[in-house]
Amino acid sequence: MISWLRQNLGTLLMSFILALTAWVAAVGQQDPVVEQIFPEQIAIDYRNLKDGLTITGDFPEFADVTLRAPTSVWRNLTISDLEVYADLSQREEGITHVTLQFHTSRRAIQHIFFLSEYWIWFVPAVNRYDIYTFLKMHILCLRYHSLV
Repeated sequence: MISWLRQNLGTLLMSFILALTAWVAAVGQQDPVVEQIFPEQIAIDYRNLKDGLTITGDFPEFADVTLRAPTSVWRNLTISDLEVYADLSQREEGITHVTLQFHTSRRAIQHIFFLSEYWIWFVPAVNRYDIYTFLKMHILCLRYHSLV
């Protein structure tokens, strides 16, 4: 019995690998994986902003997310299953780099791409109007100098 197993071990192993490959192919045909942009924009949740600071200027409020998931998962996928957020707990006043994070409770979903990094200006909540006015004036001056 042991000698027969030694002689046929390679054949048994190849048979197992072939059967596993056929099973994976059959499951893939039945429920193919699809990669596409989620049809709705996902609201970005800005978390843990320190007291006394506010975000100013143009910053994204929504994100387009490209996902990869089996067709059966796409059929039941809702916007409440997806989450895009930025943790702002370590951010201080001034212009800073922010990285967005993606999370889902669905195990079969793989996120492929979304705009995940950008710069945000954090300012004290009291002086928000003054800084915005200063920035607007500064940008107008820069545009004037570039035209001259």
